[in-house]
Amino acid sequence: MDANQIKALVQEQKVFFATNATRSIMFRKQMLAKLKTAIRQNESRIIAALYADLNKSRAEAYMSEIGLVYQALTYMEKHIDQLSAPEKVRTPLFLFKAKSEIRHDPYGCVLVVSPWNYPFLLTMQPLIEAMAAGNTVILKPSDYSAHTTAVIARLIEETFAPAYVAVVTGGRQENEALFHQPFDYIFFTGSPAVGKLCMQAASEHLVPVTLELGGKSPAIVDESANIALAARRIVFGKFLNAGQTCVACDHVYVHESKMPALIHHPPAFGARRHARVDWQDHQRKAFRTRTRVFERRKSRLGRPCGRGDTQNRADDLAAKRRNARHGRGNLRTGPARFAVREFRNTVPAAGAKAASARLLLVFPQRRPHSLREGKHAVWRRVHQQLRAPSFQ
Repeated sequence: MDANQIKALVQEQKVFFATNATRSIMFRKQMLAKLKTAIRQNESRIIAALYADLNKSRAEAYMSEIGLVYQALTYMEKHIDQLSAPEKVRTPLFLFKAKSEIRHDPYGCVLVVSPWNYPFLLTMQPLIEAMAAGNTVILKPSDYSAHTTAVIARLIEETFAPAYVAVVTGGRQENEALFHQPFDYIFFTGSPAVGKLCMQAASEHLVPVTLELGGKSPAIVDESANIALAARRIVFGKFLNAGQTCVACDHVYVHESKMPALIHHPPAFGARRHARVDWQDHQRKAFRTRTRVFERRKSRLGRPCGRGDTQNRADDLAAKRRNARHGRGNLRTGPARFAVREFRNTVPAAGAKAASARLLLVFPQRRPHSLREGKHAVWRRVHQQLRAPSFQ
């Protein structure tokens, strides 16, 4: 795409933005849902492209790129109403008759330039945020990740109109032509050298720019460090994405007393064995645990008690006196006033009425006297009541 075509594309997106179609919250939600559907349909192509460009396995591609894109989409779908709502602020005294608020309006036509080390994540994540804010977007993926760039271009062309979201492919000439266009915002991720050219070109039109650049990322291992844990984390961060991460550890500052142990530490990943998990065994153990808890609570609370029972009234009075003596307040123990939920297990008996085993989950029907006496204090009282002789 030459400079004239790029200029025409930018103008087309500015015209579409002027129609105010992207300001609608419903429109933004629909476009985000449309993007998520397109990514799911092309997920296998994305994984294959990442493997062709960076030799990423399926698990690593999903963990470091595709899964994070899904997470960003889900977050924006849930919070777009809150993020787009006006924010009320205090009005200055000399404007006391007025009301003040901060409105979050879209910039307009946005340029997103992404690098080659995370070609899918660092292209889609700024795109999602720009779409959620109500902007039109032009994407410029890196030409070094050719397979992923081709998949992204095909995905966007099949999903959105060029006046809303478009992809420009190419190398340095296309980058230079894009940097000199009158965008409303530029989001650049890449090297400091290209970032300087981007900001210099954007200054011609006073375009606001966000630069996400690389740098040095040391790891510091002091004398109090856990060598095994430090070695494992350093190796994981360095070998993730074949070491091509902008914040990957590129040198280590280690205390001289810990240097031999860190250098000669065994491999952090090869020696570790991961046992296979028997989920059916876990479910059986969980079921047995729940059964034991149920039987224990049932043994504590299983004695039937009625509101008209004389013994129950005596226990109620004794509990009141005991609570008053220990400063616990007036807790009532009658099941009709205390029980929240009741479980019955009815067993028919021959020639007699059915025997009923009752388990009462109790909770005091009273409000705390103060803010300090919150839910933890209330549950503590419940446990004290469960341990009382009247419940044994």
